[in-house]
Amino acid sequence: MKPFPHNADLLAVAPNVIWFEPPEQALADPVRFLAYLMTYGTIQDIAVVRRYVDLDDFREALEHAPPGIMDERSWAYWNVVTGRDPIPPMPRPEDTLTVPIMIFGGIRIHAGANAPSSRTTSLTNSQVRSTNGGGEALVLLRNCWRDFSVTQSVRGLRAAG
Repeated sequence: MKPFPHNADLLAVAPNVIWFEPPEQALADPVRFLAYLMTYGTIQDIAVVRRYVDLDDFREALEHAPPGIMDERSWAYWNVVTGRDPIPPMPRPEDTLTVPIMIFGGIRIHAGANAPSSRTTSLTNSQVRSTNGGGEALVLLRNCWRDFSVTQSVRGLRAAG
């Protein structure tokens, strides 16, 4: 993927999605920047970035997304938007799946060993049904967009308050 230009538009968006780094550093890794944008960006942030990248760039960012940045909802939504069906598993850090962090009462507890949430289970079921022509990908997309809109409204209210 080509590097992002360091212009006023993108330098203004960068702190909104990667707030813990200087904008120039945030834009230095386009794949990482897009992963954060797809997770934390507002619709306005996305509209600005879309002037400089196309859907293939978003698809490439998904294919090489660093583990631990994207949440399940964003992962599902952007995979549907970019036409990746069936939706591949989210990137996960390898070491968190195999290294025990403690033994408690004879039970080994691993990082990332939480039971799957109902959202994860539902997402998995939707992925299976979508490959069978059940139209679940469209339902999933509609639900993700609704949840995205609600989240953006809440963020706007919190920022105003």
